[in-house]
Amino acid sequence: MFKNNKKPRSYNLFLILILTLCLLASCGDKKKEPEKIEDTPPQQVKQVTPPQKEEKTEEIQEISPEIKTKKTQEAKRLINEAIQYNDERDYKSALKSLKKAIDIGEAIDLPFPNAYSMSGEIYQRFKDYKNAAFYYEKYLQRPDKDKLKVLESISDVYYNWGMLYNRFFESALNLHIDYYTYGLEMLASINPKQKEAIRYFRGLGYYLSRRFDKAIDDLRKVGKIGKPYDDFTKIKLAACYYEKGDKKTAESIWAKINSESRQNSLISSELLITYMEVGKPVKAADLSGEHQKILKLLEKTDDNYMARGNLITINAINGELDLAIELFKSEDLKIPDMTIPISANSRAKFYRNSIFRTMAKVYFLKAAEYYGECIEASPQKIDEYNYKIGLCLLYGNKLDEGIKNFSQITSEPFKSKADVYTGVCFYQKGDKEKAEQIWDRLAKENLIKKDKNTLYELSYAYSRLAI
Repeated sequence: MFKNNKKPRSYNLFLILILTLCLLASCGDKKKEPEKIEDTPPQQVKQVTPPQKEEKTEEIQEISPEIKTKKTQEAKRLINEAIQYNDERDYKSALKSLKKAIDIGEAIDLPFPNAYSMSGEIYQRFKDYKNAAFYYEKYLQRPDKDKLKVLESISDVYYNWGMLYNRFFESALNLHIDYYTYGLEMLASINPKQKEAIRYFRGLGYYLSRRFDKAIDDLRKVGKIGKPYDDFTKIKLAACYYEKGDKKTAESIWAKINSESRQNSLISSELLITYMEVGKPVKAADLSGEHQKILKLLEKTDDNYMARGNLITINAINGELDLAIELFKSEDLKIPDMTIPISANSRAKFYRNSIFRTMAKVYFLKAAEYYGECIEASPQKIDEYNYKIGLCLLYGNKLDEGIKNFSQITSEPFKSKADVYTGVCFYQKGDKEKAEQIWDRLAKENLIKKDKNTLYELSYAYSRLAI
């Protein structure tokens, strides 16, 4: 029976062939299923290749007029909201709303100038001069005929910024001198080498605070410290002689250092900076060459705070105020705690603090530039602006230019005030006799006129000069 049910071999082969074909057909159907992707939108397929991707990005950046109108309305609503917050003295919320409005405006390429100016005003109110200047400058980049108010505001920001750094530097300087005096007493018998370094830094403090006799007394006693401080000591000692009128001795010391240390960029840049500090003329080519030397030095190391400080100072001296400001921002230096103990790091802190003195001058000179633009915007207030420019030039150590600006003032109350500070300029230049003649005349005239304002300015000037 079993033999009778057995199928022929050809029949079995036929069944195998049929099954194989069925399997192949089913596999073929499965392979064809992904072809349904052709039904997807063409935009999705375009994203596969880079060129088509870029085209899609451009399409996204294009904003329809309807969306632009909607976003403009939203920005205006946020600005009105900020005005309300500002009136309620909720300044934090006002700044948040203004930031959102500014972001919307920049996204649709339609900035709102009043959002910039209001942000600047709020930051200025809280003496955040960095952010105030940032938003005022953003405002001034926009075409706007009525810029006088913002020009006055940004001028005041830079002036007050300079005064802040000046006050900090003077306070830190006096604190340093006290600490170094204490350090000399402590280290007199413990560590003679450290004692020499501390004497140098105290002498430098006296030099920077224009107490030249005390500076000379300290710097002449400084023994061997090591490079570059041995040369720094001589450079600043010579500067003291120069300021006191002994220019021959100063020039002799500087010439010797220059011949011996010409290749050392730290020493040669310190020499050039000192020349500028005391008013000795410097060739533009020398400044440019020194600039390149310091850049090469900084390529070798990222941790040379003295070189970075000198680079900021050289740009400031060279009139590159914006570049000096950008370099200073990159340092991310904030006014540190003025309680600075004597430590291994005190040298670094001292030099970093002295950068604030340089930046104070930079900010004063930047303020002078903006006050100059105020004159163009409002010529009828020329005497007021010239008086403010003169003060900025005085504090920026541009004494001859300050005298020139003050001399152009003809109307009161600015003329009498300008005369007071003309005397200060002469005093700072070393012509004390000329300064005293101006002040004596002013005191007599204003006592007769009973002008308390000018007498106050005189007493303020005397107190600042410690005379």
